Amino acid sequence: MAERGGIFSAFRNIFRFAIWALAGVLAAALWFNWQAGEDVVLAPDVELPVIEAEPEAEPETVVEAAEDAVEEVSEPVAEVVEEITEEVDEAVAEGAEAVEAVQETVAEAAETVEETVAAVEEGVVEAVEDAVPSDPTTISIPGTDTSFTLINAFRRDNGSIEVTTEQLTGGTGATLWLVTCAPLSVGEIATGPSAGELGARTEDPVMTEIPLSDPRAMIAGTACGVMR
Repeated sequence: MAERGGIFSAFRNIFRFAIWALAGVLAAALWFNWQAGEDVVLAPDVELPVIEAEPEAEPETVVEAAEDAVEEVSEPVAEVVEEITEEVDEAVAEGAEAVEAVQETVAEAAETVEETVAAVEEGVVEAVEDAVPSDPTTISIPGTDTSFTLINAFRRDNGSIEVTTEQLTGGTGATLWLVTCAPLSVGEIATGPSAGELGARTEDPVMTEIPLSDPRAMIAGTACGVMR
């Protein structure tokens, strides 16, 4: 293609030079005619140069050559694309399997933790409830002469329990407790001479985690058992 373009360019240049040469001859003839006052006629036997261009290649040949070139390039390109696609598919499949394995491991670990927490909570509440007398409204502290009456109890939105007790024996007074069941802990919201005469409330009392041997564990265990 480059060689044929060069031939065409040379022909075009020759044709331009011929045109300019003829224009120069015509201009000179007009000049002499004007100087001599006579008409100057170009000799009829002057022949213009004939430029014969090399015929272009047949369109079918060009199309066939182009198709052959495309086919030669397409085959190796297709092979490379196929190899890259297979490698990418394998990498994606391996990544998906790894992600799935991690998700399964996390799900199993979360399930194990939830089961463990539930078992611990259930064990603590059951251990406290075993020491609570059959009458849930009366709370007796083992080994002492102290007992309480559970007046009321309700659960907050966060799961903690407000429970009001009034002492029957071993002392006097009433207390509004805040209880959590796991871990077992208590805090004093308000106190007073009776359940109807409690003092100012503390909405967020200091919570103390208590062992089962603590007398307050009987109150907390009873509240957790009632509100289950």
